[in-house]
Amino acid sequence: PPDERFPSLDALHDYTKGRRDQSFEESRRLSQVEVKLLPDGNLGVNGELPVAAFTNWSFGQLSLIAGAPARYLRTLTPDLARDCLKHGLARTDGSCRLLVRGSYNGSVNSQAAAFTSDSYGRIWDIDVLSSLIEGVKDSGWHMPKAQDQNGSGNAGLYASDRDMFVFMVNDEKPVEVGNARLGRGFFCWNSETGSATFGLTTFLYNYVCGNHIVWGAEEVNEL
Repeated sequence: PPDERFPSLDALHDYTKGRRDQSFEESRRLSQVEVKLLPDGNLGVNGELPVAAFTNWSFGQLSLIAGAPARYLRTLTPDLARDCLKHGLARTDGSCRLLVRGSYNGSVNSQAAAFTSDSYGRIWDIDVLSSLIEGVKDSGWHMPKAQDQNGSGNAGLYASDRDMFVFMVNDEKPVEVGNARLGRGFFCWNSETGSATFGLTTFLYNYVCGNHIVWGAEEVNEL
């Protein structure tokens, strides 16, 4: 969607910085996670902060922990889904780390973004992007051109409620491989919510089309 696409690394950096500045973590016993029914009919969770609404991702995480299939719970009325979650969590040992994003003034602008284990090693998107901006500064790296999609011409830089993704290329100084002159490219991704581990893929390429398909990739390496 257009609101998950960004025109520049600086814009993506500012967005993830604002999200980090409004993020809060707390550790809770699973049996003490309170699932609440919000005034708009949706479900939320109440920790030490005001009620925070579930995202689609965090609802799935908590459902898995509680042993209740999220796909089935989504077919139930909110109050019945809440009762099923409360029943499952009351029978579950252990703790979780709750990530909350948004304002903490009691409004439903707060989101319960993730339920991960206490040992989860969170890497913040803003830290990845700060290092990335420093690494590509004044070096010819840019997003490949793209066709308009879903009402937005921005492509290659993305951030959603569960992860971020960067695709950049550099064709200013092609690498000669046999008779071919290949550009350099990389993918970089991260998740603060347990959706994915940090990753980096580097490669040489012949061409990137408007749909951001990479053609003639060679020397592909993934970290």
